[in-house]
Amino acid sequence: MANTIPNLTDMTSEELMAFWKRYARPSRKDAEALIGDRRRGFTTLCGSLAGYASNLATAKTCRAKGDVRAAEVSEGIAGSIYARLPAAPRW
Repeated sequence: MANTIPNLTDMTSEELMAFWKRYARPSRKDAEALIGDRRRGFTTLCGSLAGYASNLATAKTCRAKGDVRAAEVSEGIAGSIYARLPAAPRW
């Protein structure tokens, strides 16, 4: 199966939150479809991607409201999550 992880960075805050809602606690079927296989930890990986999406959505919303400091905090968390991802699911 192929990896179907979208480039989350290119999503709007609304799209990111929809991604978070679907994958924060994914079914095994949804996790397998997103990751592309059932490698060890694939549902945990989905949770990490959902956390990245949620923090990036928060950062984008904060920037739109002019709250740069809060945006930077959320971007930092998202960046930390991204840095811990295995190479295969990165975009």
